[in-house]
Amino acid sequence: VHRDVLASPTAPSVVREGAVRGLGHLAGAAGAPAALVPVLEGDRDPAVRAQAADTLARTSPGAACGKIRAQARVDTEKARFRPALDACDRASAAPPPGR
Repeated sequence: VHRDVLASPTAPSVVREGAVRGLGHLAGAAGAPAALVPVLEGDRDPAVRAQAADTLARTSPGAACGKIRAQARVDTEKARFRPALDACDRASAAPPPGR
């Protein structure tokens, strides 16, 4: 269902953003990059791309923050990526688990 909503040309942005969050939650840390990096890099809607970045930064920062930073550098709406970039910065500054 989440993928269908994301692919819908008529679904409102806010609904598609919810689909991104739901897909990230369902995919989990291991699956979120495969599910959401294509959205991050290629969705037509800047709000949906930014939501993909934010979801990836919170779900899989180690695997996704490099892609998020790269997309933020070239995206037409760079300011939308600030929350995701802040989450990536926090994740990179955090001590490794178990320490």
